Amino acid sequence: MSLNRQNRQSRQSQNDFGLSSRCPTCRAEFDRSQTPAFPFCSERCRLIDLGNWLGETYRIPTRESPDDHATEDDENDSSN
Repeated sequence: MSLNRQNRQSRQSQNDFGLSSRCPTCRAEFDRSQTPAFPFCSERCRLIDLGNWLGETYRIPTRESPDDHATEDDENDSSN
C-alpha cells in the first residue's frame, strides 16, 4: 500500500472517530474534543464566521419571482 493511501486512510479513520476536524474558517486541522467552539478551531474563527454572516458576506441564494419586484414598485408608488 502506498504511503499517501495509508495517510488518507489514517486521516479518514481519525475523522470517523471524531478525533480530528478541519476548521471551516482557517482550514487548520484540530482535535474537536479540545475546543468548545466546534466546528471551529477557536473562538476567533467562530467570531470571524459570525461576522461574515452578519455582514452579509455569506448569503443563501434565493430565486426572486417577478411578483416580488412588482410588490416593491407598488409600495414605492403609494408612498410618494
